[in-house]
Amino acid sequence: MQNRLYKRHEKACIIIIAIVLLDALMSYLSRSWTGLHIPTNAFLPFAITYLFFQRSGKMPIFPPMTWMLFLVMTTVSFYIGALMVNSIPVQRIFAISAAAVTFMVGYYGASNASTPNSWGRMFLFVGGMYTFICVVALLKVLPRVFPTESGVWLGNSGKPILRPSVMVNQNFQVLYVFFVSFPLVLCDSKKIKALAAIASVFAAYVLAQMQTRSGLMAYGGVLLMLLMSPLFIRGKIKKWLFFMPVVFIGLMAYLISSGLFSNFAVYERFFANDYRTLDGRIYSALYLFEKISQVSWWFPHGESEFRNATGNIPHFNPTAFFLRGGMPALIGWIVLFVVPSILLGLRILKKRANKIQFVFFAATCVSLIVQFSLNLAFNEQVWLWAGISVGALKQGSSKRSLRPKHA
Repeated sequence: MQNRLYKRHEKACIIIIAIVLLDALMSYLSRSWTGLHIPTNAFLPFAITYLFFQRSGKMPIFPPMTWMLFLVMTTVSFYIGALMVNSIPVQRIFAISAAAVTFMVGYYGASNASTPNSWGRMFLFVGGMYTFICVVALLKVLPRVFPTESGVWLGNSGKPILRPSVMVNQNFQVLYVFFVSFPLVLCDSKKIKALAAIASVFAAYVLAQMQTRSGLMAYGGVLLMLLMSPLFIRGKIKKWLFFMPVVFIGLMAYLISSGLFSNFAVYERFFANDYRTLDGRIYSALYLFEKISQVSWWFPHGESEFRNATGNIPHFNPTAFFLRGGMPALIGWIVLFVVPSILLGLRILKKRANKIQFVFFAATCVSLIVQFSLNLAFNEQVWLWAGISVGALKQGSSKRSLRPKHA
């Protein structure tokens, strides 16, 4: 009976997290087909209410007290910034609330995760949907059904280059496709693994076409981590798996040296030199270290001064947290986003992690890497993975990394 309850509840968690991951796709289809914007985050209060009343056994839906205190501190600091700083729209309160609720959904889902195959199939379905629609849109197979938008930037030669986008900003796209490769680790079925491998190749194509450097680097990193997973996950290791990371690195080196990679427009973006590239990321990070030494800036100031200086928003999420929520928000970012990743990484290095915990760690690494080059203070995807990383730690501390199949 208890085992059936766990399974039913885990399925509910998987479905709710899938809906959160599908937010960009649902908004894109609703805008394209009906002209209306359907906010997926409006679903979150109902999801958290359902989980609260249907939780398995005595498993608390809220994170442990330490994590919860920092979550509340960060949220309140953002509320204060939204109410006191004119440059921060008051409507951001809804986005702040959605981010906090998403964190709790991620935490509870990960703390109940016990069936790798089910999670792997969900990641394949959601990531596969994103990848398929992006490929169809980029190839302009059904442009009226799956439209694209294009920006223009000047290459190093001064020639204008089109940069397409589908659903979300090009640099955000990696957050919606990278997990399509997770079944390579989570699933036992060879057919599912084959589908995941094919989808992973198309996901790389999508990121290359959208010319996102940070996305490609983060995606390449997560693929390498997945190939190295047998070295860190508990269980028997097949000797030939040790050569997979070497093969992957050799293949990447060949693609770069052969010039095939240079056929993509993203190749030129790696060598562009303006605010939109590495210069903007470095300036955004240095801006944080410049202001953090001034006590008066420990309170929310907003991004207006930064915008006046650069004409853009900070492309460094710690800076975005600091400007929008002050020092408490920055401390909250470190505790909620960085610390769980480190703790989970240490557990993996000690070979005390299972397959689910490993892919969750890989996901938090992607989330962190992307945050070092983008402004994602209220982005629900990064908050989801932060909550998942805390939930993965709780999963291990409950003495049951995977629940038994039989009661």
